[in-house]
Amino acid sequence: GNGTLQLSGSFFNIADCLAIVLVTPLAVLWFDPSLSQFFRGRFSHGEKFTLGMALAVLSVLVAARLELLRKVAPVLGEASNCAPPGVGMSDMKGAWMMLPFFLMGVAEIYTQPTLLHYAYSKSPPSMRTLAMAASFFIAAVSSALFALLVSELGPYMPNDLNQGHLEYGYYINIALGGLFLVLFLAVLPREPKP
Repeated sequence: GNGTLQLSGSFFNIADCLAIVLVTPLAVLWFDPSLSQFFRGRFSHGEKFTLGMALAVLSVLVAARLELLRKVAPVLGEASNCAPPGVGMSDMKGAWMMLPFFLMGVAEIYTQPTLLHYAYSKSPPSMRTLAMAASFFIAAVSSALFALLVSELGPYMPNDLNQGHLEYGYYINIALGGLFLVLFLAVLPREPKP
């Protein structure tokens, strides 16, 4: 063809994985000890999960901003391979989506292990396997909830995204994340200082 390359949006998930692989050692060896010292030893489940959720919100805000910039970018004469026939590509590099995916990977370093550790450490030994299975089941349910959200927002997310409002989905996800953060913190008992 003409030398252009079109990638599926799921390709950019590689940035999420790279963030986890590259930033986890930094988090364990440097960020966590520094934050624990800064918070005078109070960098535990609640603080780690809140940091992860804040990074996740930043990731989603960046993605929403990129979507708004994409919508005002000129539409090229070339059809998109990942949209229905007749929908053109926007003149914006898809590589920009690596940034919110990378940020989400860093957020996951603080949310997922924190939730798993909390569930495991607070469960009686006979229930730990069930606690882990329930954690992974809840993660799967959250993916299903996102699919339901996308379905419900169908009128705002037509096949031609230039005619819709994909950013609404991002903002609703931020609100849901905030709600679940508040609920988690509300049921999290105050942990004693180490």
